[in-house]
Amino acid sequence: MKLDVHIDGDLSASLEAEIVAAEKAVTVGVARTGEALKAAWRAQVTGAGLGRRLANAIRANRYPRSGESISAASLVFSRAAEITDAFDRGVLIRSKHGLWLAIPTAEAGTRGVGRARITPGGWERRTGLRLRFVFRRGRPSLLVADDARVNVRGLATASAAVAGATGCSPGPRPW
Repeated sequence: MKLDVHIDGDLSASLEAEIVAAEKAVTVGVARTGEALKAAWRAQVTGAGLGRRLANAIRANRYPRSGESISAASLVFSRAAEITDAFDRGVLIRSKHGLWLAIPTAEAGTRGVGRARITPGGWERRTGLRLRFVFRRGRPSLLVADDARVNVRGLATASAAVAGATGCSPGPRPW
C-alpha cells in the first residue's frame, strides 16, 4: 500500500483556523450546557414549591468570561446553598428570637404596613382583626382570625359583619 499526501496552501494557517473553530465550539457548548443545567435546577426548585426567589438564587458563570478557549468551563452554583440544603435534608426550622415561628399563608399576604415584611402584629394592624392562639397537642399551634374573609385580590380582610355596611375596617376590637 502506498499513501500519497498533498497539502494545498499553508498548513499552519489551516491548523490555526481549526483551533479557532474548536475554541469557539467548546466555549459555546460549555456555556449552553451550563445555562441548561441552571434552568433545569431552577425548574426543580420551583417544581418542589420553594418559590421563584429561591430558584433565582441559582447562578451560572462561564470561564473565560469573554472570548473563547479550548479549555472553557462553566460553574453552576446556588447563592442560597444553606437554604436549599436545609430543604434537601429536612432540617428543623426554628425561630431566631422567641418560642414561635409565624409562617404566613398566601391569604395573609407578604407585606404589612409600610411595605415591611408581614408579622402577626402587622397583620392585625392592617386588617383590624385580632388573631387567636389555638394550641394543638402534638401538632403545630395556630394563629387564627375568626371574623375574616378573602377579598377579590386573595387577601384576608374583615368580614362584612365586622367591617359594617361601609366596608371600612373598624380598627382593633377590645377583647
